[in-house]
Amino acid sequence: MNDLRSAVLCLALATGAFLLLIPHVGVPHASGSAGPTGSVPAAPEVLSPEAMAEDLRHLIETIEEVHPDPYAYTSRRTIRRMYEAALTRLNEPARPRDFFREAARLAAAFGDGHTLVALPHRRMRAALKNGATLLPLSVERRPTGLRIDRACKDALDLEGRRLSVVQDRSAERLHDEIQSLISGPERYRSVQADDQFPYYAWALGVTHPYHVVTTSPEGTAHRDTVAGLTMLGVGSCFSNARRPAFQFERVTDDAGRTVGVMTINSLAPTERVRRGIQNALRSVQGAPVDGIVIDLRYNRGGSTETVMHVL
Repeated sequence: MNDLRSAVLCLALATGAFLLLIPHVGVPHASGSAGPTGSVPAAPEVLSPEAMAEDLRHLIETIEEVHPDPYAYTSRRTIRRMYEAALTRLNEPARPRDFFREAARLAAAFGDGHTLVALPHRRMRAALKNGATLLPLSVERRPTGLRIDRACKDALDLEGRRLSVVQDRSAERLHDEIQSLISGPERYRSVQADDQFPYYAWALGVTHPYHVVTTSPEGTAHRDTVAGLTMLGVGSCFSNARRPAFQFERVTDDAGRTVGVMTINSLAPTERVRRGIQNALRSVQGAPVDGIVIDLRYNRGGSTETVMHVL
């Protein structure tokens, strides 16, 4: 396969039993010589229209080459129209984050939940090492708006409030834009946008100082400026905010019937899920239930091997 000239894209294509990663490689050093073997050069600060056009073409061609039915959910004509519109918007030199937005939206438009342009984690880590920060808030989308379900550092008082504005941008519109970069059913995209809100916000250009407008449960509006999270702060704040990979509980209804509920939030290749299922089944064998419910509402996907184990 051709190299990706922009050194920005990392396309992940999961189709049933395999995951294809196309790493961001191929940008020569300033001198024109290749870097050390196995190294991945940093993306340039400004990308040329030619490099971005070539990468978008490569993205579409790769999906068509390896996906068994790429146009099952979105027609070829619609994808082609989006592709040409993206090229029009990228007809001048652009920043990597602008190109990421266009490429991610195009890959997500296939709509099957298996094609995506991954977040630029390597570039994000490099930025954090050089002093960048992340928005210290995670959210949950509700019918009434975005609720702040986790806040860190000096933003702790914001937990439980409704988030309406971030950096003079509508928080809900930002959430909608993040969803447009994620492939799959609407509920899945919404949960993913909740789960990765600070990271996508960074990728879309939300940087410190973080000016936010929130509304308390009592209806009082507040304007605050909160400090961002450093690399060390990200792990300590958000690692505990993620839903556990597996949970099992017994629920008894009014009629006295007991149901075992297995909540599986991740199908990543982890022993935690496997051990959880085994322990839950042993518990049910020792104390039978009237039924078992497998709750996948917040599942973020994972490996086929783990899926087969669940089945």
